[in-house]
Amino acid sequence: MTRSLLKNTGISELNLTPCGTGDEDTCTMEDIAGGGVFIVPEVTLFVRSQEVTGNNCMVEHFLDRQIIATYNLPAEISEWRGRIPLLRGSNNFRLSNFGDESCHFSIYHRTWLTELVVSIVRALILLTLIQTFIVQTYQIPSSSMENTFYPGDYVLVEKFSHFLKPLSTGDVIVFQFPENFSLDFVKRIVAKAGNEVILKEKQLYIDGKAVNETAYARYIELKPFGDDNRSRNYGPVVVPESSLLVFGDNRDNSYDSRGWGALPLENVSGRPWFIYWPPSRMKVIGKE
Repeated sequence: MTRSLLKNTGISELNLTPCGTGDEDTCTMEDIAGGGVFIVPEVTLFVRSQEVTGNNCMVEHFLDRQIIATYNLPAEISEWRGRIPLLRGSNNFRLSNFGDESCHFSIYHRTWLTELVVSIVRALILLTLIQTFIVQTYQIPSSSMENTFYPGDYVLVEKFSHFLKPLSTGDVIVFQFPENFSLDFVKRIVAKAGNEVILKEKQLYIDGKAVNETAYARYIELKPFGDDNRSRNYGPVVVPESSLLVFGDNRDNSYDSRGWGALPLENVSGRPWFIYWPPSRMKVIGKE
């Protein structure tokens, strides 16, 4: 109970029932001091006086600063209970002549339909914020990342850690395709800005050092680049500033940096971190 609201009023207890959920619930002044939202059409106001009251004690009901109802209390009562209908909007109440000061409180009333609409709008706003800044869902569209991902896999992509922790080689990322920003691709980072990259007969070299990719890279068939064999031989290429080089794990069936060049860092959306569908493939995605 909020003591300050009852100070010097001669009121020892003030509560409301129901508290928006059921007839057995009770709202104290702490619940309603900040203008609690009710969706019930009426409340029961319970007032218990510290002393036997005198004449002219009343409850006044205001809406938009206009008195719409007055409830006169019997003289010399120790407690009073009354049902008060609520109107849509801010219902303000004043209890007068219980002591040296009046007691004020307000209840904001919504209809069930309004509450439903507000809840839906809030949920949509929250979902939009989450998808924009925290996590988004993504469906794997092709076989370019087999065996890490398979077509139809649904993954959660977290969208903030790459701002806190720098991206590194071996990370799997989701990004906007540089040639069409409306498309999202998923690939693995093989090199960063300043690295010299050579792919020779399926062996990747970064700055002249061979990279062990046996945990994820696979070569099955020559497909996207035809006779030029670029899926197995590429470079030497130096990755430009503020860019990454990204390859698909299914190297013979991936349209990636070997075909369209370096990926600007600003295109990165986030890191996939969890496969949530199908259930048989549900797992956290780690760095290989």
